Amino acid sequence: MIKYFFIFLFCISCNNSVHKKNIEQKDIIIATYSLEGVSTQGAEVNVVYNFGKIFKSEIVIYGETGKATINYEFECERICVIEKHYQYKTSLENVNSNDDLELIKQQKYYLDYEGNIIGESIKDWIDVFSEFKDKVPFNR
Repeated sequence: MIKYFFIFLFCISCNNSVHKKNIEQKDIIIATYSLEGVSTQGAEVNVVYNFGKIFKSEIVIYGETGKATINYEFECERICVIEKHYQYKTSLENVNSNDDLELIKQQKYYLDYEGNIIGESIKDWIDVFSEFKDKVPFNR
């Protein structure tokens, strides 16, 4: 299943103009959504559905000085979140590949299905769950 997710990510990276694209393989559906209004530079979500239910997703938020990725893994009672912040090593116009990015921060935390942090509060987290929930269906 992970193999299909990475193949899909490769396909999406080759065609950034796709706003919604579905790839179906047996009981797995992979879809891409655009999150408008989150960043002026753009934000998109790649979602994996397993047997019609949301399984995991990756949100990529682009900025002028870097980008952030937010990975959601959907568990029964909570959502595991891994958030990574990257900074461009060069000016935005000269960014050509992931080699031009430097990981500057990573954090892991959990959310409930309403978007509230479970456990200790998190400093400087990217709260886009309500936008995600409005745009991305949890069942297909």
